[in-house]
Amino acid sequence: MPFHLSIKYDNTGREGKNQHFLMYLAWLQASGKFQSVQGGQGQKGHTHDGLDQRFAVITTILQRSTTLETPVAFVKKIRDHFEAARGRELIVQEYSGAWDWQSFFTPLGINISGVAATHWTPDVCHCKRLVSRRDLPQMDLPGWESSTPD
Repeated sequence: MPFHLSIKYDNTGREGKNQHFLMYLAWLQASGKFQSVQGGQGQKGHTHDGLDQRFAVITTILQRSTTLETPVAFVKKIRDHFEAARGRELIVQEYSGAWDWQSFFTPLGINISGVAATHWTPDVCHCKRLVSRRDLPQMDLPGWESSTPD
């Protein structure tokens, strides 16, 4: 397992700009899965890249389908009509389940605000890095100070 995890997501609250995803990233770091975890997105209107283009191709393939009734049909359609870029291996798998992270973190009673822009807080951070307080001095981040809460 690598020491650091960096996740890029779209500039939207339904993906990574929400407290549940931020708590998940914190859990990954605090549980020792990674020494540091970073999540972020580009500013609004600046997130289009090669990955977005590849997903747009898949979207077009799926939209041209007259009937897709099962997850297996989705996988087959993508495998049959999508080519991997630059000689890479194409891996298309059915994802059969996911954790309900919202329910997982609810008993903690934690509420994180300021993750996504609102009418009241239009300026928010576009990148978040989670590290242990003990690791901050080793990171040599100019302008960052470490303080211990009372």
